[in-house]
Amino acid sequence: MRAWVFAAALAFAPAAWGQQFYNPAPPPPLGQFSLGMSLDDARAAVPGAEWESFIDEETQRASMYTRGEAVELYGLRFRAQLAFTSGAATLAHFTTEVQLSPEGCRDQHRAMVEQAMLTRAPFTQRDNWFYFFHDPDAPRGHADGDVWVSAPNTPVFGVAQTVRDERVQFDSVILVHNGRAHGQMFYSGAGAHGRITAHSITRGEESVCRLVVSMARRAAGQMPSPERLAERLAAAELVRPPIYVDTPSGWEVQRYYPENAMSREVQGMAQLSCLVLADGALACVVLQEDPIDFEFGQAALRIVRGYRVDTFAIAPGNRVNIVSRFMLPQ
Repeated sequence: MRAWVFAAALAFAPAAWGQQFYNPAPPPPLGQFSLGMSLDDARAAVPGAEWESFIDEETQRASMYTRGEAVELYGLRFRAQLAFTSGAATLAHFTTEVQLSPEGCRDQHRAMVEQAMLTRAPFTQRDNWFYFFHDPDAPRGHADGDVWVSAPNTPVFGVAQTVRDERVQFDSVILVHNGRAHGQMFYSGAGAHGRITAHSITRGEESVCRLVVSMARRAAGQMPSPERLAERLAAAELVRPPIYVDTPSGWEVQRYYPENAMSREVQGMAQLSCLVLADGALACVVLQEDPIDFEFGQAALRIVRGYRVDTFAIAPGNRVNIVSRFMLPQ
């Protein structure tokens, strides 16, 4: 199967896919929180916590986050961010920093991922593992009847460590690499409904471990009208670069690559201007596409629905520009 790659200038997502596995069941609660809960229920889940809220009645979206560390997960205290679409939580995002050496950060992250494998089945190799492969034709794990057949993993870079546990049906992978953008080391374990990451960084003489846990469900909420979106984009402040908590899968990239361009093996690009909505979703317009008449702009608008901006880092109401490049395999 050929791989069609969609690269955003501000967030490059290498894509590879084979046979798809998807568990449609919602994930179990994470601490006091679950997807689908209401804003009021989320507030009540942490009595005494101070919340900052942003509500956009126009698009029926909202987000809120704690001012300090208020939620306990895996024996650690986290700041919490929740996003809501039409009154139901579609994102729960938790972050914290602890003083740990790079080795301690790795061990803490691995322990969290292993625990998630046992208690949160979606954190497995069922879906959304595209970040861990660069060769779409490489052997992949697959289901043979009721038996899961493991396959060697091809890392993007660095060392991909496959974590196996006989109590878990599927494999899980921790990707370990030197990441200059994130400090000393970056570790990531992801699955169908969420992600656990760790950044090991150095500040002066201290080693700091930044841990992030998230679970998300894609939700197609109301978007501003074209006229209203143009007004809001014109008034919004441009922010670079965006930080994402969710990105499109390789399957979505392949699905939306323009058929006419694919059949004629045409590569292209599209530049988008996007408004950050309350829940981190993006409402976008096409600024430019090249070549024209191949619908790369419309394809980029479909793919960008899979992005979710971290509103811890970028406040809703700002805008971001995304340059999307559609590339054929080498």
